[in-house]
Amino acid sequence: MNSACRIAIFGGTAEGRILAEFCAKRRIPAWVSVVSEYGRSLLPDAPGIFVTCGAMEQSGMQAFLRENGIRLCVDATHPYAEKASGNLFHACETEHVRYLRCKREEEESAARRAFPGGVHTAANVREAAAFLETVPGDILVTTGSRELAAFTGLTDYRERIFARVLPDSGVIRECEALGIRGTHLIAMQGPFSQDLNEAMIRQTGVSWLVTKESGRAGGFEEKMAAAAACGIGTVVIRRSGETGLSVEAVCGELLAFAREASAPGRESAGKTGGEAENGGERDIILAGIGMGPAGQMTLEVWEALQGCDAVLGAKRMLEAAKAAFHGREKQPARIAAYMEDDVTEELKAHPEWRRAVILYSGDSGFYSGASRVSARLEREGMAFRILPGIASISFLAARMKKSWENIPVYTAHGRSVDVRELISRGEPEMFVLTGGKNGAGSFCRELTEAGGGDILVTAGENLAYPGERIRSGRAREMAEKTFSPLCLLYLSRPGTEPCADAAVKEKADGNGGQTVCSGQGEETVL
Repeated sequence: MNSACRIAIFGGTAEGRILAEFCAKRRIPAWVSVVSEYGRSLLPDAPGIFVTCGAMEQSGMQAFLRENGIRLCVDATHPYAEKASGNLFHACETEHVRYLRCKREEEESAARRAFPGGVHTAANVREAAAFLETVPGDILVTTGSRELAAFTGLTDYRERIFARVLPDSGVIRECEALGIRGTHLIAMQGPFSQDLNEAMIRQTGVSWLVTKESGRAGGFEEKMAAAAACGIGTVVIRRSGETGLSVEAVCGELLAFAREASAPGRESAGKTGGEAENGGERDIILAGIGMGPAGQMTLEVWEALQGCDAVLGAKRMLEAAKAAFHGREKQPARIAAYMEDDVTEELKAHPEWRRAVILYSGDSGFYSGASRVSARLEREGMAFRILPGIASISFLAARMKKSWENIPVYTAHGRSVDVRELISRGEPEMFVLTGGKNGAGSFCRELTEAGGGDILVTAGENLAYPGERIRSGRAREMAEKTFSPLCLLYLSRPGTEPCADAAVKEKADGNGGQTVCSGQGEETVL
């Protein structure tokens, strides 16, 4: 089951492509059903456009509508695909899905009016084939591959019939199986101009052109004008009385449906109270993923990611989450967004997301952007939940084998800090979060200039990553070093050990006052 959207477009026609492009442009999630791989290749490759390929009978249509939670179905199949339209209508009726028929614009051909004597009309392909059996001359059939079998009953049909079909490998195999092959098989994708139609008529030397009354989108006018210009006859298969909405009207219905789905108080995935596309509660999760690597995530966060439709966050967070999606047939959307405005905009634009996970480093409740996003979501009336992660403070303290329950924490990440005022408080220990390129080195220089050059500084860089490094030294010494942007500092007054454990071993004075602390089976420079 794919809970990505509640709209389905059954197409493969020009109208179906127009509707799919409309949905893609306006970020309206939609399933698009086509029969062939070639039909798939013509559709926009865009987020929120999901394609299913292959013919369906009524039972298959019902299962598709039901399993994907479809609530609005647009029938944009060919005007002559009466059986498919009938099956789709009854499937929607059975599954209680709203059904819209996209009607192709009708037009009367100027060529048909100008040459009424050269036009023979037929109610269907069988009637057209019966007429052609009574007249001489070769025939260019432009009604598509599905009706081609009706013309194989003609005498000498392999010599008389030239068929113009879509350039799809499956279609070509079907035509060849009927005996239409070689120069008698023209595999091209329209639309065709009058000039190109005329060129084909002259190249094949046909006396008759068979076409459906398919309107402007089907190139009907150009075919009729070309036949008239070349002086050949046409057999026009009339369109049955078709009802429905224009492409423009269907686009309006799609837009109205999407807006209603995302409006507060509606039973949809866009409901700000949290209801999802298939009627369940929409699940918006703000999750802390620890230091970054997948191994630092809690099981709860990991499971949330495995079942999500979309994951948002900074690029580093999205990279860390990849492991949770390994082996999934349908990958979730990955959006580089974590600020409150960006996250809210994405959530509103994608009501089809049943579960969306927004990732933050460390713990979601500890100097995290999750606080700003949660406040914004509350103002918007969007329900959400928060999953905690392992905070960098907790991680570094564990590496140092040290309790941090009574140690104050300050941040210089993204904000200015009065270092002189900070050390004037006289606290024996503290943690300081730093950020930016060599933010830790700058802080140590300010600390030294403020008279704290003898304070012992322990710096944890790239914690939990393969390049993890923990170094320790006096502030005046550390001020001369370069640090990673991902850096947390532990400060202690002289006499306070940074690693209160037997694993700490003093190095010789030649080591610059640094110490070495064992961690995770390897020697880590402190």
